[in-house]
Amino acid sequence: MKKIAIVFTGVYPKFTPATADKPASTKMLYNYVVVDGDVADYSADKKAIGFLSLQEDGEHAGKPRFVSSKNLGNSTELNRVKKQDGTFDWFTDNTEQMLIDSEINALPDYAKSAIGAQLANEAIARARATASHIKALKAKTVVADLKKS
Repeated sequence: MKKIAIVFTGVYPKFTPATADKPASTKMLYNYVVVDGDVADYSADKKAIGFLSLQEDGEHAGKPRFVSSKNLGNSTELNRVKKQDGTFDWFTDNTEQMLIDSEINALPDYAKSAIGAQLANEAIARARATASHIKALKAKTVVADLKKS
């Protein structure tokens, strides 16, 4: 199995005509850049299915991008997977999460409620950590721009 390492570079709101007037329902996309591993295979696979996107600016300009609708943290690995149609794509290994979800679904409702509260707190903590990381990235960019001037 082939792997790549990706690094978080920012988060972007995805506005559609249906969500433009409803900020609470706007989908957030997490932008990552491929920094290590089988970069050539990743680029070739994405190009083959029409989804190769390159980072346009910053320190990772020109490197392939990976966009996720889920927060994958500051960095992670993706695995190359052959899909049923014969094409290749890249995904996080979510086997553990699928097993956890299966176990949770088998619990009685009162237990699901307790776990739901815990998961909500973890999601809030992840969002706050990501927001802090974004602020640090922006501050780093401002400092770099000041040094250039």
